[in-house]
Amino acid sequence: MLSRLLNISLSNPILSTGTVFFLFIYSFFTLKDVPIDAVPDITNTQVIVIAKTGSLDPEQVEKVVTFPLETELMGMPNLIDVRSVSKFGLSNISLIFKEGTDIYQARSMVLERISSAQEKLPKGISPTIVPNTTGLGEIFFYTVEAKQGSKLASLPEKERLLYLRTVQDYTVRPQIKALVPGIVEVDSNGGYEKEIHIDLNPNKMKFWGITIDQLIGELSTIGESFGGGFIENDGKLAIVRAYGIKKSLNSLSEVTVRRTLTGSPIRVSDIAEVKEHGKQRLGGASSEGKEIVLGTAMMLRGENSFQVNSDLNRAVSLLKLPEDVQVRILLERSFLIHSTILTVTKNLSEGAVLVILTLFFILYNIKASIIVAAIIPGSMLLTAIFMKVFGISANLMSLGAIDFGLLVDASIVITENVLTRFERDAIFSREEKSVRF
Repeated sequence: MLSRLLNISLSNPILSTGTVFFLFIYSFFTLKDVPIDAVPDITNTQVIVIAKTGSLDPEQVEKVVTFPLETELMGMPNLIDVRSVSKFGLSNISLIFKEGTDIYQARSMVLERISSAQEKLPKGISPTIVPNTTGLGEIFFYTVEAKQGSKLASLPEKERLLYLRTVQDYTVRPQIKALVPGIVEVDSNGGYEKEIHIDLNPNKMKFWGITIDQLIGELSTIGESFGGGFIENDGKLAIVRAYGIKKSLNSLSEVTVRRTLTGSPIRVSDIAEVKEHGKQRLGGASSEGKEIVLGTAMMLRGENSFQVNSDLNRAVSLLKLPEDVQVRILLERSFLIHSTILTVTKNLSEGAVLVILTLFFILYNIKASIIVAAIIPGSMLLTAIFMKVFGISANLMSLGAIDFGLLVDASIVITENVLTRFERDAIFSREEKSVRF
């Protein structure tokens, strides 16, 4: 087989050269489609289910949330392992599937099981699956902070962190998700999540005869909007709507709870005080010894981290922020990726130079040395085709595992054999040399 291939190649030099040239060109353009990363992602096929359980203690979380969920999730096709953790306020279940299982099919099956398990869980607890990312999905970290010398920077720490967390949740996070297609989620940590607290005055409630249930009943409709059809008058159409969204603390304070016998309204401000507060938290985020608001961009499974990282840097420069707020990049993966590319390029260059010098001093033929050395970049280019087909990323492990010695061994043997035969059998014609070779 090999002899026939060699004979065909030598008998048709133009076709052989053209084929090799075409493969090299095709491989070169294939490189842009090969995912680039610093290290290989060895995360198995898994789906993680979480359920926020409020103030339930770990024992209760295990009994009333984790166990019913685990029972319902058992028995799915290709499921090989189930692991769970129950802790204060959170139930975490990891479902491990066989290698090669389609991740989207697995997530779809898990969602179906979660829906059927919902009725077995306590009221108000809704399990969800985490974003479709991997253990290496956290590729970009940034902080949302006050500009030096701004009015925001002079505020008390808790008030400043409350404002910055609100900017992160409602301004920065949505913009990044919209600007970068390869991002599946942007996680927020640190600061204080904004909450509206209604601090009741028991004495005033007793004076007006208002119960907590009455107050909850009235407040439960806040934020709901309803359509009332339309009114037609003189050929004009007027849309009727009930707009229940409250845009400020004052408008919330003016909500009527009930009316007195004379028809006077009893408002929320008459029995309580409405304030902005930070949500109770179990942890925080810090940098250089100071509390910060941290954002973490999580990459979609299978995306090109090099491209996504570049898009994230561009997105940060395009963010529309309040004038006293800035976003500072804390950690990104581009440094590792560039270092990986530099390392592979350096190894390729040094390997090619060493091969050329070694062969030149052994064979005393610069043409043969260059031909053998060209095998290294040529083989690397052809490898890109198969990396794309099998979904293998270009990283330090996959590229570094290509042994330069193995790449050029066969080329050295064949080239040396050809040179020896040409020198020994100089009297033969070109066709005879091809046959003898």
